[in-house]
Amino acid sequence: MKLEGGERLVLKSVADLQGSSTDYVDDFRLAVATKMRVEDVRDWLETLEGKGFVERIRLTDGFSAYVTAKGKQALRLTEPIPRDELEEHLALLKRLLINFPRNRGFLGREVELARLHAALSGSGSGSSPVGIRPAGSARAAGLFGMGGIGKTQLAVEYSYRQHEAGAYPEGIYWINAAEPLNQGFAGLARYLGLARTDQALDQQVRLAFDALGRWKKALLVLDNLEDPGILNRPIVSGCIPAGLSCRLLFTTRRRDLSGFTPVEVTVLPDDSALQLLLRHPKRQPAIEPSHPGHEPAVAITRMLGRLPLALGLAGAYLGKWSDPDKPGYVSLSGYHERLRTKGRLATVDVEAKKLSHNKLRSIRKDAVEATLRQQWGALDDEDARSLLLVAGQLPEAAVIPNERLGLLAGVAVRSDDDEGPSSLDEALRRLEDDCLVEELHRDQVRLHPLVREFAERLTPAETRDAFRLACAGRMAAAYEDYATLEEMARKHPGVTPLEDDLLTALGFCPSDERSVQPRLQSLLRVLQRESHHLRTWDLIQAPVLFPQQIRNRAFLLGLEPLARGAETRLAGLGQGHALLRWRASLESPALVRTLSGHGGGVNALALTGDGRVVSGSEDGTVKVWDLNSGQEQRTLSGHRSSAKINCPFNYTLGG
Repeated sequence: MKLEGGERLVLKSVADLQGSSTDYVDDFRLAVATKMRVEDVRDWLETLEGKGFVERIRLTDGFSAYVTAKGKQALRLTEPIPRDELEEHLALLKRLLINFPRNRGFLGREVELARLHAALSGSGSGSSPVGIRPAGSARAAGLFGMGGIGKTQLAVEYSYRQHEAGAYPEGIYWINAAEPLNQGFAGLARYLGLARTDQALDQQVRLAFDALGRWKKALLVLDNLEDPGILNRPIVSGCIPAGLSCRLLFTTRRRDLSGFTPVEVTVLPDDSALQLLLRHPKRQPAIEPSHPGHEPAVAITRMLGRLPLALGLAGAYLGKWSDPDKPGYVSLSGYHERLRTKGRLATVDVEAKKLSHNKLRSIRKDAVEATLRQQWGALDDEDARSLLLVAGQLPEAAVIPNERLGLLAGVAVRSDDDEGPSSLDEALRRLEDDCLVEELHRDQVRLHPLVREFAERLTPAETRDAFRLACAGRMAAAYEDYATLEEMARKHPGVTPLEDDLLTALGFCPSDERSVQPRLQSLLRVLQRESHHLRTWDLIQAPVLFPQQIRNRAFLLGLEPLARGAETRLAGLGQGHALLRWRASLESPALVRTLSGHGGGVNALALTGDGRVVSGSEDGTVKVWDLNSGQEQRTLSGHRSSAKINCPFNYTLGG
């Protein structure tokens, strides 16, 4: 069971990237982490699989793997990697945080990539003009363009290329800017090991800013930024993104970049558009002008406005039905005619640049709609269809945990024998192959905004409430089962992700609903009341803590099935634990959660009116809390005595 050389390094890298989850790690990420060629990584993975140390699954263009129990045991028994080598290895892993796997079919864009690098490096004609400009504007560049044009994929490709080239030796870090930036920066601080989940949110943000303020040779990518102007405003006091010393790249649909250097992304050139459409091996002969399918293929690219999203969808469809010897074969001329008649699309020819921006936007939106209708009609996997329908009900650009999507859709999140891919894994793979979802790292997916709009419309308005309520009911049933509840807590440390699952499901319920909503609220109450105990739960160090706290809280709240499931789990663990045997508590029934963190008595509270509360304590500190999550956001210290709060909403406790 001895591990040596590359074998040990690859297995250790899979384990480090996998973390405490059961996520598969793709071979390209491993190549980046180990500084090996992808081909060498694949050879090592094959060797490790033969020994039972990893399990591999084949992707369309490579492999993904995760470490088995036997592999983890081998890592524990083998001679540790020397400390200096291990620290260098871990530091290398941490220096690359890109939410998306690399698109190995990326085509064209060489001009945009060069222009982008010139803008970020401050060289060439694309650099910002010399003169007075907003702080950081020389180091910030914005990619902007209409939806489906390929802004995010260009940023992804740029990030991977520059990482390989060593252009940003202090790291490349990615934040989903469609979500609140303070959460994104706090998450980055935790990823880098600079912050803990139990620290105040503003403290986590400051730790990320402190690091990026030192790392002048790092790149920060903010994807899907709604308003570039926010970069000139503080996220927390003193933390202004545009003032960071690192290089800053953001993607946005806005044309007004608030003074930052613009890099506009346009449609693909003709040759790249044709290659993207005909990327399947059986379609590639039509690239040649002499092939009978060449002319209709060119017409399709123009009909779709050479828009990458539409071409990707059409190429996936044509690849699926590319074998002339099998039923369902679709010829290029037949697909062109189908788009023209059923999609009601006119060809956008080479003179499209003469059309107005709004006219082009309308044409290309129609192109995406037409290709999506073709893909939806050909999608014969019921689980995959269910997942897409549910994803269409979630917010635009939302990062969706795979399990949350599966629980809402009623698609099994684990296989029957806990070996191999689950129904959820298989259905998501089908959607990824059809270009209907974008796979993210860390067991998450995202829908392109135009795909989400289409998916939302698939559920008619008159049945939407009933559909959403059924989704919420599935989530309630799943979390009423203790085994599922603990499994989700193990996969996603802490109870905050579980609370988010339940809050998402509650958002699916009509306000006057009285069947599913109370069940979800009761489950949420269990987690909220125990969040201060379970937010930092360690399965290895304290395996009984989670089932013990859930059992006792469920017992007090009268959730008997959940309490019995937790009791069964405790009995199976065979370790000491404490069980409540009668319902007697001095707590108010109105108590929602406990905010834990002060080192002395709390003598003042102030509600801010925006979902936060401020507390003053005898320990000389003032803390700001997020009432929705129960997490501490900020600590103000320096008081020499008991802290009071001067606020019109002030409440004094205990005299």
